[in-house]
Amino acid sequence: PVTKIRPGSEPASPPTRRPGGGVYAADLPRIVPTWPPDGGWAPVAHDPEHGVVAARRALAGVQVLAFHPEAWTSRYVWGAAAPQAADGAWGLGRPPAAAAQAVRFTLSADAVGDAGLWVSGDAVRPLQPGAGTVAWTADGRMAMGQWDLPGVAAPWATGLQRPTPLVVAGRRMPGAPDARAAAALGVGADGTVLYAQAEGMGVRQLGAVLHAAGAQSAVTVAGPQASATHHPAGLQGPGAPVLGPAVSRSGVSAGGYVALSPARGRALGDGWRPVARPDGRIAARRAPAGAAVWRLDDQRLRPAPGLAADDAVVWVAPGGAPVPGFEGQRTGGETRQPMRAQALTLCLGAQPRLLRWVADDAARCPWARQGLTLVAGGAPAPGVQGQSGSPVIGLGRDSAGRWLLAVEPTGDRAVLAASLAEAGAIDALRLGEAVPGAPAGLWRRVGGGWQGLSGGSAPAPAGEGVRFIATPRPRARAVSGFDRTGCDPARWLFCD
Repeated sequence: PVTKIRPGSEPASPPTRRPGGGVYAADLPRIVPTWPPDGGWAPVAHDPEHGVVAARRALAGVQVLAFHPEAWTSRYVWGAAAPQAADGAWGLGRPPAAAAQAVRFTLSADAVGDAGLWVSGDAVRPLQPGAGTVAWTADGRMAMGQWDLPGVAAPWATGLQRPTPLVVAGRRMPGAPDARAAAALGVGADGTVLYAQAEGMGVRQLGAVLHAAGAQSAVTVAGPQASATHHPAGLQGPGAPVLGPAVSRSGVSAGGYVALSPARGRALGDGWRPVARPDGRIAARRAPAGAAVWRLDDQRLRPAPGLAADDAVVWVAPGGAPVPGFEGQRTGGETRQPMRAQALTLCLGAQPRLLRWVADDAARCPWARQGLTLVAGGAPAPGVQGQSGSPVIGLGRDSAGRWLLAVEPTGDRAVLAASLAEAGAIDALRLGEAVPGAPAGLWRRVGGGWQGLSGGSAPAPAGEGVRFIATPRPRARAVSGFDRTGCDPARWLFCD
């Protein structure tokens, strides 16, 4: 039977010491990994973009592996313990072959028991409400929590359940794992994937150790034959055991395995070149029709209103104030300049967007600014013309939702519109024009000051502006519910 965890369940609270000595779970120190890892975590794997992407640590007889929240994509493969059996057969739903490092966790359903299993549209066993569940999207993102849907629906493609979770909503559940369990999988608050493996009495500490490592959700996944293997050249290449024994390529198990492989960013495309900063690419740049255009990495950066702030990575200084009667503005939930109906508007709320303004938008747009429409429906807007002689700034979004920022140094609006349209903008507006003494343009933080993306520097750009702040986009997540309702970033961080 499936064990349902009541919302009010409390974590186990044993006495601090056993009668004969020894440490109970309540005494375990916190060992939550950071990136880059420190405090006793030993590096296991690296990549050029993120540096250390996997680390290892031991606690209370349990070995723990931690995986960077943004560096890995994961998939579940059912029906084989190894990527390819000796007879050449593959497990069902195998991940595509890739010549990049990978990590494989071998699972074993027979040792720890399954509740439900849904693989690539097939209900091997119906998913059970309340059971601890690991679910995957078709593009390899993973979520872990208690199942709360009547059936499997998008974005979920695969679901694996265990009857009794070890950690639920950041709380360690009462009791110990089944004595046959030897490995468990968890997800931290920041999306760090955690894998723990134990032998002997250490099995009783699996949940406690994952909780100490910051798991918000965790379930058992394997029995005594548990194994974690690192494949430097991809799953089809040779692998070396990181934890547990090497797994024969002829081994077959109904539990299958979980494969982690590097998460790759979107391709830049022709004509774009990366703009670097110390911890990775933040933007790509091109100058298609006279104006320089920057395409910001929407998987890392999101816009927010305000002056240049400590959390800003890129800052947009629009220059002059909105034109009264033509360009509306809202700040702090209050209308400073009247908003014009159906005008293209930059709305910065829970979900930043470009929209055509209607009265109901006031509730979801505490900060908003309107501007001349430069691009509409992917083409330069009719009648866009004029040249101010001062740099003019445009902002738009492409079909993939990425932000496009452009600066035309002579103030030629027609050139600015053509540049944004050629760069892929579906909609774009004029964000402002420079005024004497105001550093209009795009700036990125360099050390303690700011550097213009098109040249120049400043200790701290001043004036009303839009800042882009770093927002992690984890590939794994502990969730309070699988019922995706709209796109609420506070509830579901896989939204684009």
